[in-house]
Amino acid sequence: MRKEWIEELIQKLLNEQKINQKEGIYAWMQIEAAYQSNKIEGNTLTRKQVASIFKRGEIIPDDNTIRLIDIEETTGHFVMFDEMLKTLNNSVSNNLLKKYHLCFRNSSSQDVRKGSYAGEYHKQNKQEEHECQRVTQRMDDLINTYNERDTHSLESLARFHAAYEEIMPFQGGNSRIGRLLLIKECLRSKQIPFIVHAANQATYKDALRKAQDEQLDELMNFFKKEQINFEREIEKIISKEK
Repeated sequence: MRKEWIEELIQKLLNEQKINQKEGIYAWMQIEAAYQSNKIEGNTLTRKQVASIFKRGEIIPDDNTIRLIDIEETTGHFVMFDEMLKTLNNSVSNNLLKKYHLCFRNSSSQDVRKGSYAGEYHKQNKQEEHECQRVTQRMDDLINTYNERDTHSLESLARFHAAYEEIMPFQGGNSRIGRLLLIKECLRSKQIPFIVHAANQATYKDALRKAQDEQLDELMNFFKKEQINFEREIEKIISKEK
């Protein structure tokens, strides 16, 4: 029953993405994932502003200064989310992660100023070439170990996420890619996906630190709670559509 629910969710997402639907499950996931994940990293846009950018391509002004980087991160996340759906059945690979990073950071004025490269692991100058090689080797080892299985439990997802977040292979955007990858891999493994809420970031980060020390239980329990939240929100949307 749960597998059928996930398969129906995936089909609905793909259908709504195809016609660029601005309401429904696809729109909700685009807006919610971009808003929550960016907010965890310090983005100051409100949910209404994120929704306005997605639905109308415009920003709702308020009394606060709107930073260019906040808009770039929001639109970049939308593009990255679409790429995630297009590559939903692809195995995790270095090239896949680099593609997501390219989607997310390609238009970032911050990257241009820093001289960093969208779609590449750490590689700013010759002094960092050794570090780049070390990051690549660690990512190779992590991905190869993860891909030894075709399907993944919540435990293996938690273990991968914790290790990835410790490596931080990119110059920026690492955690947002990591959290989007959780959505992708849950869907690919026919598990209920979830969105990490910014309001829960203290619990999330504490559980993540413990998971990096091989204590996975709290991170797995956190993921399960967010799965419940996700399923509840999706059921609300489905009920409204009936």
